[in-house]
Amino acid sequence: MVFQHLAARAPFTDRTLRAELLRRLNELDGVDISEGKLDLRPNIRLSVLEKDGNSRLIAEALAWFRHCWGARDTA
Repeated sequence: MVFQHLAARAPFTDRTLRAELLRRLNELDGVDISEGKLDLRPNIRLSVLEKDGNSRLIAEALAWFRHCWGARDTA
């Protein structure tokens, strides 16, 4: 995850939005990224997508991300 680069791009300059993305990603079975990594580039192994329910959770997290990104020009 590129939290480091997101921190320089609206709307994710807001640390609370990056923290929400982190929270959503940490819902995946096998993912445990500490909040201390919000300004870094932690990784997620692709193999976690094979676990039951993780594909749905990552799709939901990315849909949320896309919604936030799309709404940046209307805020």
